[in-house]
Amino acid sequence: MAGFNLCPSMRKYIIAILACLALACSCKRIDPEPEVPQLPVTFTNTSGDWVLVTWKGEDMGAVPVYVRLKDRRFSLWQSVGSMYPVNYTGDYNLYEEEGLGMVIRGIYDYTYEYWSHKYCVTSLTATTMEWTSLDDPTDVSLYERTDSFPEE
Repeated sequence: MAGFNLCPSMRKYIIAILACLALACSCKRIDPEPEVPQLPVTFTNTSGDWVLVTWKGEDMGAVPVYVRLKDRRFSLWQSVGSMYPVNYTGDYNLYEEEGLGMVIRGIYDYTYEYWSHKYCVTSLTATTMEWTSLDDPTDVSLYERTDSFPEE
């Protein structure tokens, strides 16, 4: 059988094509993360005990903040800016604001002052809830459901 002779430039093209084919075949296909189903933002779906896990992109593990939402009432347990944990209570409401979606807003018992911000509930799944302040888009709070709400 006669030898197979190719000119040097042709060999380079064939080697390059074979290398590309080998690389393409060796790449592992990366499947996208399955999308977590979003829940409608309702009193029923937001009801429960939540712990703040990140605020403005920062991990909140060292300074726990807990929120209980139930029957249009909230209980906020936190030690932010205080040496000892403080529990605040009050009423909250969910309503739709045109162009923004569902908004959550609360008013404290005893002082009758509103929360510092109104928040758009930008994401709600079975295990997480994200709030974004309407007047400060960098103020994003990510909550996770919890079974360990502090004793009141």
